[in-house]
Amino acid sequence: MPKTWTFLAGMTGLTLIAPLVIGIAAAEQSGAQQSEQAKAQNRVTAAREQRQQEQARENAAVTTFKDSGGREFRVPTSDRVHVLTREQDIAWNPPAAAPTFSGCPAAISGTYPGCVLPPRTRPPEKAWHDPGWFSPTWADDTQARFEGGYLLRLGAANAPAADGTESGNGVVGYVPLLGGGLAVGQPWPGSYKPVPLPAYVTRYYGLGGEGAWRYYDRTIYRMKPDGSAISGVAAILLGAPIRIGQTMPQGHDVYNLPAAWRDQYRDGPEALYRYSDGYIYQLDPASRRVRAAIELLS
Repeated sequence: MPKTWTFLAGMTGLTLIAPLVIGIAAAEQSGAQQSEQAKAQNRVTAAREQRQQEQARENAAVTTFKDSGGREFRVPTSDRVHVLTREQDIAWNPPAAAPTFSGCPAAISGTYPGCVLPPRTRPPEKAWHDPGWFSPTWADDTQARFEGGYLLRLGAANAPAADGTESGNGVVGYVPLLGGGLAVGQPWPGSYKPVPLPAYVTRYYGLGGEGAWRYYDRTIYRMKPDGSAISGVAAILLGAPIRIGQTMPQGHDVYNLPAAWRDQYRDGPEALYRYSDGYIYQLDPASRRVRAAIELLS
């Protein structure tokens, strides 16, 4: 090949490679610019959120109250909260124990004909498969069994077993358990009238109309629109007896406020704050006594 042709071929290769190199450099430069723009936008957003938080703290009013001993204390307030300082203002507490339903749940009757359980031949595989794990009153496995997400009460002395013999393992009552007999997608067991809940609970958890939820054993369940099955768990109400003027119960040692309220209610030398079941409680730092219950309205 002539030298001239070789040179031209090399030049042609250069002209093909050059645009690619230029394109890569331009892409890298564009990526760097976008990264800087993203960082700048993040800084603007962070600054705006900080200004909003500072403004919220500046706009929050502080109201002075007196405790039962006549000592003054201050509570941040706003139109989003209602501060309660007297014990009688808190008029509702969740029930302490789950009631037992009569009869046999459909899930058990579909598995065991006549709702008669076979005799137990081996100990429970897991601790929570032993009814006594839930309560000493359920400890006798001749009268109670764990099965299919239910605590089952046994007592039909002459219930016929599947083989035609007599048995005392007939199911006469049951307690549905959270995540077991009361799991998402499960039908609500038996006929049930919704118990009334405080207005602040229905507002705070957005429960909607009366037929949109059920309450059982400290737990609020959301229901499908037609009320046929459980669609979700709205809240678990711990129900610890928290009283204004008394010491905060054990188990509330950690700052646990919802994120939206942490700027307004921060632990400090003058007050501690703890959250439970729709209320923020202000505590005296020295004695841990509850000074006020702050009802969250929104």
